[in-house]
Amino acid sequence: MAEGGGPSGQGTRTREEIGRNRQRTAPVGTRVRTVTEPWVSADVIAGYLGVTKDSIYAWIAKKDMPAHRVGRLWKFKVTEVDEWVRSSGADETAKPPKKGAR
Repeated sequence: MAEGGGPSGQGTRTREEIGRNRQRTAPVGTRVRTVTEPWVSADVIAGYLGVTKDSIYAWIAKKDMPAHRVGRLWKFKVTEVDEWVRSSGADETAKPPKKGAR
């Protein structure tokens, strides 16, 4: 067996070859799946924020809370709601957004 045998598969691999292999994340032509954030219900968002479902529905109607209607249900992305809260969307002292200002 020769030292540093290289790509032929014989001998030991060099540190450079090992480093190149570690950098490769997926074979060429392979689709890489990304994990998407799940949709959550009004119950989950209410519990997450520590408010009632009535507050959630009022914020959707009056405060432009980010929500998506799926049939008869409202669904939410936690990251969208977090961003909305951080931008003072849930601030009771703030003026409500103007219609069509979305």
